[in-house]
Amino acid sequence: EAEAALSAVDIAVVVCEPSPQRAAAAGPILRLLDDRAIPHIVFINKIDTLEGRVQDTLDALQAQSRVPLVLRQVPIYGDGGHEGSAVTGYVDVVSERAYRYRKGKPPEVIAVPAGMAEPGQEVRGVLLERLADHNDALLEKLIEEVVPSTEEIYAQLRADLAGDAVVEVLLGAAESDNGVQRLWKALRHDTPTAA
Repeated sequence: EAEAALSAVDIAVVVCEPSPQRAAAAGPILRLLDDRAIPHIVFINKIDTLEGRVQDTLDALQAQSRVPLVLRQVPIYGDGGHEGSAVTGYVDVVSERAYRYRKGKPPEVIAVPAGMAEPGQEVRGVLLERLADHNDALLEKLIEEVVPSTEEIYAQLRADLAGDAVVEVLLGAAESDNGVQRLWKALRHDTPTAA
């Protein structure tokens, strides 16, 4: 059924659980999307049940995909605490804004927790390096340590996603409506147009 549906889509959203052990279940669909060069986003659902590190899940999913996966968000644990406590929000590494989940409501914009600045910059750096693989002007800026504008990052992310050069990875807990609006925004802003 998925194979038939994919013949008519402009982009696909692959929903998976935040478990490295279950990442292999997404393998067949990720390989099919890679084979057909269909742009896609990965939405790691049930992030509120994450045990361990989101990076472990990302690494396990990357083993199933030929296209580079890039984290768009870094989870916030507890009140900005350490891994292992419940995920209560995220830092968007492109806009460099932090959000706290609110059940059944849009997330609340908060200050980036003190302990999240460095992890956020690390993930942002990886994202920018992947995007620079397809944009010489962006690569030049990174080499010269010039900070690209948010608009430049969005534009390159959009172009790479449309060209199936990267896979944007978003986090959320759909049952609580956490991260779902961010997914809708990604589908509206970051994905290829019908044209």
